[in-house]
Amino acid sequence: RRINVERSAGGNKGSEARQNKLKRYRTEQEEYLSETVNKILEDYKAQGDLNESELDDGVIALCKRHSPHVVSAALSEYVEARGGHMENPSAYLTHIIGRIAVEGQEEHRDKKRPKKSHGKDNKTSSSNQPDEGKGTDALG
Repeated sequence: RRINVERSAGGNKGSEARQNKLKRYRTEQEEYLSETVNKILEDYKAQGDLNESELDDGVIALCKRHSPHVVSAALSEYVEARGGHMENPSAYLTHIIGRIAVEGQEEHRDKKRPKKSHGKDNKTSSSNQPDEGKGTDALG
């Protein structure tokens, strides 16, 4: 699940001024993400790593809905892996973006989880090996 964090607009929750401010903030954020992704794509094209018509509008729109970090990582992986012929490069990049976004969420979630302790001194013992000094035969 993706959580959007917005700038505070202040004021009464139902006020028109607050709603307008939120709309303006959202528009500014969308424009910033769009410009940043366009710049990333243009850099890849300028380096010769992407062709002008290689990706369709759908995957470009998807890129603009994700953070620049996710887009950059996905494009880097895409460029490295595309050595052979691809039937649908946009579908392949879409898959990479989805996977990286999910991995990033899982990584973030794992960092927030507290470490579990396994006993007072956090020592682990192996149950497969007999303790020294104790007999292992039944007659013993």
